[in-house]
Amino acid sequence: MTGLCYAPGTAAAIVGRGGVVLTHGGLETAVALWDVMSSGSFTGEEMLEVMTADGIASVPDFCAVLLRDGSATILTRGSCSISVTDHSGTETLDGSSVSTWIERTIAWTDTTLVDLQAGPATEEAAVPIRAGVVMASRVVVGTAPIATEQAVEPELEPEPELEPEPELEPEPEPEPEPEPEPRPDPEPEPEPEPDMQPAATRDDDPGATIAEVGDSRFDAMFGVTVPGRRLEDAAVRESLPAGVEPQPASPASVLGDHDGRTTTAVERAALLAGRISPPRVSAAAVSAPTARATMTFSTGRSVELDRPVVVGRSPRAHGASSAEMPHLVVIDNPYVSGTHLSAAIEDGVVVVTDLSTNGTLLTAPGEASRRLDKGLGVVVPDASVLKLSDDISVTITITAGH
Repeated sequence: MTGLCYAPGTAAAIVGRGGVVLTHGGLETAVALWDVMSSGSFTGEEMLEVMTADGIASVPDFCAVLLRDGSATILTRGSCSISVTDHSGTETLDGSSVSTWIERTIAWTDTTLVDLQAGPATEEAAVPIRAGVVMASRVVVGTAPIATEQAVEPELEPEPELEPEPELEPEPEPEPEPEPEPRPDPEPEPEPEPDMQPAATRDDDPGATIAEVGDSRFDAMFGVTVPGRRLEDAAVRESLPAGVEPQPASPASVLGDHDGRTTTAVERAALLAGRISPPRVSAAAVSAPTARATMTFSTGRSVELDRPVVVGRSPRAHGASSAEMPHLVVIDNPYVSGTHLSAAIEDGVVVVTDLSTNGTLLTAPGEASRRLDKGLGVVVPDASVLKLSDDISVTITITAGH
């Protein structure tokens, strides 16, 4: 047998990139696992984050196989079991003997066959599946590995080469017309000799004098020449009122307006050196150590801060150790980010950190509401209200201290 086949049943089988999960966790868990599988590479850590969203005690029975190059990781919990068959024989694992789950890494060869069962096998896995979510009692992964990359497209037949069109012979260039022979320049006429005789008078007006012809004959065409005129004086300029001197450009127009909120280079260096502490503690926050605190959601759910809490539409606990897995609280609201908010008790006080896109509004007793800075932890006092969206809010209740 090669590829993937399943037998219909009552458990949810999630088949995606690089892995198969068979679980009794219900539709919500199946959809969350499918979303993680569809987003990219599927790892055991991402699968366990979905399974432990409501705490380790509420993890449903499941079995899974995750394929990598040359190896496979198998996990099983509760009544679900896995049978591995290769050249050395068949081995069956189930998690009924442990309180958490069993995890093992095996070598993956051409003869490996993995049989995932949600309970006692009653039917043969004969229905093929490539990817998706189905209700099944059994899934068999054969010798063909699960596709971790997109299918290779078939090679296309090369298109036949077209015969080149015959080249057209260039048309003969027309012969240039002969240039006309240059005509000889006419000889300049000799200048008339100046009349040396004195100006004659008109017969009808003995007092009128005939003026000699000079440069003034061009004034009628081009205007009277103004002596001492410079070329730059011809430029058109905007005149200012009398007594007003031109003002130099203001520094704001050159350097840009400063609203008082920009961090200067000196302040930034001081922040990095630890000389300036960013505002972190609310004015109404209690200074006494806190032993217990509870987060009460507007949906009616309450979570005790006995360990860190991560809230969101699909929260993820990055970097968390298996010894202290945080509470992952799922909020089904389109305005809540995937990982929206985290809360924990640090040094005896409650610290919340906004991790969202749309932001979180904090209302502490006796203070005006303010928006939290993303990624900056803030100490909150008892009875503080955190608003994640118009419909979702969280109330912090501190029940013990001193």
